[in-house]
Amino acid sequence: MFAACRGSAEEAEAAFLESQEALSAKDYPAAAEAALRAVEAAPDHADAWIILGIANSRQQNWTEAIEAYEHAIEINPLQKKALNNLANVYFRQGRYADAAVWYGEALEVDPDYLLASFHYGWTLRQLNRLDEAEKVFQHCKEIPASSDRERMTHLDCHFYVGSIKFRKGEYRSAARIMEEVLSARPGHSEARYFLGLSYRKMGRFDEAAEQLEIHRQMLQAMRAVPIPEPVDE
Repeated sequence: MFAACRGSAEEAEAAFLESQEALSAKDYPAAAEAALRAVEAAPDHADAWIILGIANSRQQNWTEAIEAYEHAIEINPLQKKALNNLANVYFRQGRYADAAVWYGEALEVDPDYLLASFHYGWTLRQLNRLDEAEKVFQHCKEIPASSDRERMTHLDCHFYVGSIKFRKGEYRSAARIMEEVLSARPGHSEARYFLGLSYRKMGRFDEAAEQLEIHRQMLQAMRAVPIPEPVDE
């Protein structure tokens, strides 16, 4: 539990600025300590609660992170970053049903929240809610991208649509999508694997063998591309 003892607004702001600097320097214990001083001085400082949540999350102090984000949400139920970050904590713990709830809440506030949309789709896929996941990933691809990172997220959304098509037995659609992903990112080993499996299901055995051999060689040189871990904002 976090103790609350009100101090001056100046003390709260000074501690908050200190927490921001420590967070930028990736000194998470110092960021948590300064953010805690900020919220003790000003319990309604939502931004300080968010930094406290981020600093604890980065240290895998899950209970403290959850409580901090919940405080920020109590102060402002429309704080989309706090909603998204709370979902991220559950995501990292593998608690996908809980994560899906809070990603959904973040998207209620901002339907075009790209990273929340991507990870919401991924959690729905993990929960085998494939039709819902596909719909979310399709929307994710339509959200405007303003950076290379966001354009990469678009590509990831496209890949997961293809993986869902494969799981639903729509092998031609899955193969087409994997071809498009590989056209943009030839080193995407998972797309290469799904393309090979899709070709095999379609009876294109020589092409399947070729793609799966490329995939095998890729795995010898690198690890398979993992699901990007959500980043608190």
